[in-house]
Amino acid sequence: MQFKLYTDVHEFFNDTYDVLMRHEAQNLIPLGNIIIGHEGKDKTDWRNPVNWLMATITDAKGIQLTAIMTPPYNITLYATDNIINPYAINCLIDGLKDREIPGVITEKTLAEYFAKEYTLRKGITFKTTMSQRIYELTAVNPDIQKIGICSIAR
Repeated sequence: MQFKLYTDVHEFFNDTYDVLMRHEAQNLIPLGNIIIGHEGKDKTDWRNPVNWLMATITDAKGIQLTAIMTPPYNITLYATDNIINPYAINCLIDGLKDREIPGVITEKTLAEYFAKEYTLRKGITFKTTMSQRIYELTAVNPDIQKIGICSIAR
């Protein structure tokens, strides 16, 4: 396993975009952040990639784990194809060294695994503060009657 810490948002975007798009709805937070960073349209406050933590864990098969944190917010993780690799988690924690992680956002099983390993090493405890769901629109029903009109303001 190899830990790679990025300082260039464009390189991180190029390396991770396709992997994150495999589960686009699940990865809206990291995708939104790296697109903002890559386009460079807004560098105010937490949106400035200079302050971000961006990392990947790879092996011979490619990226196994993606991590992005836009301080002061939580770290967001994605296990490629939602396959949790314990070695990748441990490699990430090793690579984070003395960085303080305020919390984690990701799929529930991965969040719990990361939180247990991270807090065990740090000698601290964790608690779940929020459970979220992802809703994805995959099709529109064309038979639903549309009431009203759409006008364009000029």
